[in-house]
Amino acid sequence: MCNLLNGNCEYSNLCEFTPEGITEGGILFNFNDEFDKNWYKSVRLCVGYNGTGGNWPWINENVMTEWSGNNDIIIQTNTKFTIFLKSFHGAPLFTLDELKIWEECFKQIGIVKVGKYPTKKSLID
Repeated sequence: MCNLLNGNCEYSNLCEFTPEGITEGGILFNFNDEFDKNWYKSVRLCVGYNGTGGNWPWINENVMTEWSGNNDIIIQTNTKFTIFLKSFHGAPLFTLDELKIWEECFKQIGIVKVGKYPTKKSLID
């Protein structure tokens, strides 16, 4: 997923994506040098919460090379999870267009969105 996002032209001059080493699983935005280094933006996948039974392996700093070309399945078929959007310290807020990019990337790895997008107002609040 990180590689798909990294290859997306909308993000090419903004940031690079890496897995975030947190229990529920997530993807961290690593903003380029010209942006504020205090920005924090992340998509938490919340696998393992609310009875989904998921369990993420520990993420270490070599994960992008260690998992390159690896086809191990870490989310079992029909696993449901909730996405939690985090944007703090002045980082750009999530937009509906951005969420559609994420949805397209998720589709490419076999993860399908169920439910509605958040409202524009809820992305701002």
